Amino acid sequence: MNTIAVYQQIVKIKQLTVTAVDIDKEIVIHCHTNTEFPTCPTCRSSAQAVDDPIMLRVRDHDLSLRTTWLSIKVRQCYCDKCGETQIEALPFLDKNRQATARYVKSATAALNANR
Repeated sequence: MNTIAVYQQIVKIKQLTVTAVDIDKEIVIHCHTNTEFPTCPTCRSSAQAVDDPIMLRVRDHDLSLRTTWLSIKVRQCYCDKCGETQIEALPFLDKNRQATARYVKSATAALNANR
């Protein structure tokens, strides 16, 4: 099994496809969303992708005692219902799009356990 396939299994986020991995003091897993059509984050309806993707860098669980980041190529989309252009909905991220929801959940649990 190649490195990309291994990290795809480690990431376990069905809406993402891993494309590359950089390993140094930190691990950066490069990926992109793989849904056919982006979803509007406001009304959750199917939206139309525009030609200007952006990169998000979000915190995920540590791997091999290294800080791990997901570098995600995200589509901007235009929603006919809302009339707005926004970043597609990413339900696996926290509300601020700075970390995965699972990372926030485990970090919060660890902090509460130490009280």
